[in-house]
Amino acid sequence: MTDKLTENYENSLQTSCKDALTGLPNYGFFVLSLEKNIKKAVEEGKNLSLALLSIDAFSEINRKYGIIKADSILSVTGKIIAGNIRPGDLAGRLHSDNFAISFFDTDTDKAFEIIDGIKNRIKHDLGDEVTLSAGVSEAPSQTAIAEVLIANAKEALLQAKLTGFNETNFFSRIPQGQLNDNPTILVADDDPKNLKIMKTLLDSMGYRVMACDSGAGAVSIIRETPPDLVILDVMMPGMDGFEICKRLKSREGTRQIPIILLTALNDRESKIRGIESGADDFISKPADKSELLARIKSLINVKNLNRRLASFENILFSIANTVEAKDRYTRGHIRRVADLAVSIGKSLGMARHELESLWIGGILHDIGKIATPLEILNKPGALDDEEREIMKKHPHTGYLICHPLKKNLKDALDIIRHHHELLDGTGYPDMLKGDEISPAVRIMVAVDIFDALTTERPYRKALSREEAFGILDSMVNKNKIDAKVVDALKKSGIKGGM
Repeated sequence: MTDKLTENYENSLQTSCKDALTGLPNYGFFVLSLEKNIKKAVEEGKNLSLALLSIDAFSEINRKYGIIKADSILSVTGKIIAGNIRPGDLAGRLHSDNFAISFFDTDTDKAFEIIDGIKNRIKHDLGDEVTLSAGVSEAPSQTAIAEVLIANAKEALLQAKLTGFNETNFFSRIPQGQLNDNPTILVADDDPKNLKIMKTLLDSMGYRVMACDSGAGAVSIIRETPPDLVILDVMMPGMDGFEICKRLKSREGTRQIPIILLTALNDRESKIRGIESGADDFISKPADKSELLARIKSLINVKNLNRRLASFENILFSIANTVEAKDRYTRGHIRRVADLAVSIGKSLGMARHELESLWIGGILHDIGKIATPLEILNKPGALDDEEREIMKKHPHTGYLICHPLKKNLKDALDIIRHHHELLDGTGYPDMLKGDEISPAVRIMVAVDIFDALTTERPYRKALSREEAFGILDSMVNKNKIDAKVVDALKKSGIKGGM
């Protein structure tokens, strides 16, 4: 009898610690475990990474398919997360569509890698319609308090969602140099004499200086307190300047930090290697004081400008996601269009800057619909003439919204305004013809139409790939869209919409 009571007690205790739908630890149990792991990480001098993952636009999935289907997606997502982490990692369901993973003795690079594996498995098992955004924070470098670590990850998750679906972002504190007028510079050099000279020089110019004598130390400092600029000695033991530069430039949270490589090497190959690693400048020792300070000032000014522009871009991306949420029939459209446009651009040999414009233009091309009445966006049937004229205003409206960033958006602004133009001049808003329509816009026009045809609408089902290409071929024959783009679309093997 006693054994049975003990067994029942243990079963009830275990059940109370688990989420009934996913079988993962619930919020209370996860936080208790996280606190223990953080304490252990501090005692053993190890890293702990925390990831918060959220299903993108889950409320729309719930509305579209109903609670039973939505719960099934949550259950499968929980199983995928649990099945794709390592022994020693801990996953939990915090609430609704939010999950968490604690990675013990793991830096953020490895955490990102595991998260990418989970996303790939989600895509394989649940299709393109279900995506995850993630925010990552780190202990004890950021904090040794579980609640603060979770708050940091939530902030990173919010920033990830501002940039679109299926993103992963690392929490970054506001650099100390941004809190006052004195920018912060990190200097890494294994020679104490050089370090002292550089620190004295920069201190005298009013900069706030952080110094370290190793590559690993530099990476750790930058993760905890990102500076405004980094000066790296190339020839350091262990992790050299090239490797540090490459790592920082490959991560979303640090890639915008300007990096100067400082070295005694003068050979051409070393300079090429420095450029390939992503360095913003490459100065040979001994550096001329006036030249070094001028370059530092220039790079910090550029960084500050880029930061302001990036803030505006994030606002625009957030508006674009808001627009998409208004139109319940086009969930995922902007991301599919952006990704497919870039894929087609690559197949047609476009340059890197053109591909970047295609992606940004794809994300923002329908931003003008923010001014389109909801009853028109979600009308359960074809639009009448008056409604169609209102809808046709969105390219011009989007252009006006984004125009203040024309220097940064460049060709993407052209895509936003002209993604409904047709080669025969019957498109809108400017009725452009033939060569007046740029190659990038031609790609966006065809991709936008293809995704619309293969996406379900309230007045028709999604067309098959074959049916959609039948319509596109007809438009090619009528000289409305570019034949080369349609041919590239066919070769891409994409199935289209949802």
